[in-house]
Amino acid sequence: ADYSQGNHSNALASLVNMRETNSQLQKEIDVLRHEVRVATGQRAEVEKKLEERDEQLSETRDRLFQAKRRISELEASLRTSSEMNAILQSRHRHERSTCQATEQALARTRFALDRLGTAWQNDPSAASQDP
Repeated sequence: ADYSQGNHSNALASLVNMRETNSQLQKEIDVLRHEVRVATGQRAEVEKKLEERDEQLSETRDRLFQAKRRISELEASLRTSSEMNAILQSRHRHERSTCQATEQALARTRFALDRLGTAWQNDPSAASQDP
């Protein structure tokens, strides 16, 4: 009877020990589950931020691409404007040269007419004769 009572005591002690161990393990599991829930929530937040950053990066790349395209268009426009400006400056120089030549011809004609007029005033008969 002692032996069976000792086995029974040992069994009860073992059962109490197992219950304590089970309770301890359940607490650890509860803590770990809570940590998993927190980590899962944090992961969801991080993934959402990552998605937002990806979207911002995509928008920034689009804006950068559009800006580069606009710069290319403006550079082409600038080249065209520079070429047109060079053409207009060349025409202006040509027109100015032509104008100066015309002014010089006009000055020579005036000078010749003034001399002819002076000669006519001094000798009207000489001015009317054919050369």
